[in-house]
Amino acid sequence: MWYSIINNEGGYMTLEDFIDENRNEIDDIIKSIIPNFDFDDEERENWIMNDEGLYGWALSGGVVDI
Repeated sequence: MWYSIINNEGGYMTLEDFIDENRNEIDDIIKSIIPNFDFDDEERENWIMNDEGLYGWALSGGVVDI
């Protein structure tokens, strides 16, 4: 399930869009914890929902529903 967030311009975007726009940063964070882990967008979504730092980043970015 993809969740909506409000971007800095006040518009809405999906979590999929958020992941697409921040993929490198999200991947760097995950790889700093699990260096050789192979993951896809579903796994990135799980990390965002379950990692305190990624969750907080998403909330500060205007997450509407997680």
